[in-house]
Amino acid sequence: MGFAAKKKKTADLYAIVGGTVFRDPGFALRGAEVTIEPEQEVVNGSKLKAQKAVSDARGEFAFRVAPIAAKYRVTAKAQGLTSQTKPAATNGGEERIDVTFMLQPSSN
Repeated sequence: MGFAAKKKKTADLYAIVGGTVFRDPGFALRGAEVTIEPEQEVVNGSKLKAQKAVSDARGEFAFRVAPIAAKYRVTAKAQGLTSQTKPAATNGGEERIDVTFMLQPSSN
């Protein structure tokens, strides 16, 4: 029975794509909508999906993604500010990839 419990643990592995959203002049931005989209829907037989999150009081966000080599587009947007998209890539295995955004006031 102990072996089954250990085996299940490996299925719960994941990588983290996370980071912080700031607004000019460098203050953490709470409430920014952050999305992550895989560049390919299926990688090595694993189906990847888009996810959404909202930055917390420290401007931080995090997504759990499959622990495989994959490329993503991460976008941060907030009302009155210009949205920004950045690439993020996981290499496979448990890891953390950090993405930082500095949103500027929109010119509207």
